Amino acid sequence: MDNRILIVDDKPEVRDSMSEYMRLAGFVAESVASAEDALELLRTNLFDLVITDIVLPGLGGLELTQLVKKKHNTDVVVMTGYSDNFSYEGAISIGASDFVIKPVRLEELLLRVRRVLRERALTLERNRMMEKLQKLAVTDGLTSLFNARHFFTQLELEVDRASRYKHPLALLLIDIDHFKDYNDMFGHLEG
Repeated sequence: MDNRILIVDDKPEVRDSMSEYMRLAGFVAESVASAEDALELLRTNLFDLVITDIVLPGLGGLELTQLVKKKHNTDVVVMTGYSDNFSYEGAISIGASDFVIKPVRLEELLLRVRRVLRERALTLERNRMMEKLQKLAVTDGLTSLFNARHFFTQLELEVDRASRYKHPLALLLIDIDHFKDYNDMFGHLEG
């Protein structure tokens, strides 16, 4: 799947040159002139990365970054031509993945975009693996049913909940007579 990039800048020549350069580099790129237009587009489209100028008419790029990070699973690179007024630390602290001083060389921007997208892919893969490991930790590999670890974790949770809310708690354990004999005779796969 091609990575999708949204470029937000109020200067048409900047938007057009960045969009074209990103397309030539193999990305799907769209561009808008304001943060409000970007938010509207993000409501209906998925983007992997937003590249935004900090100084925009209306809602600024830093506010856009905060909203994007709060509502969307999208990385943000912020740009500014006013390096004295805005800092790398400030942009990163509100959730930006990178900070670029304008005028930016498109080759440098491309390297930064690729790094951010590579880190994003690694983070998504790590999260998928963690979910899989968490599922494997509480399910039986043979039956795909919850295992003893899950049982005792849930039991502890329910005991705490019953204690906190002063509700009674009942536990019913069922044992199948001579089940071990069945397993020994037909094997664990059948049992």
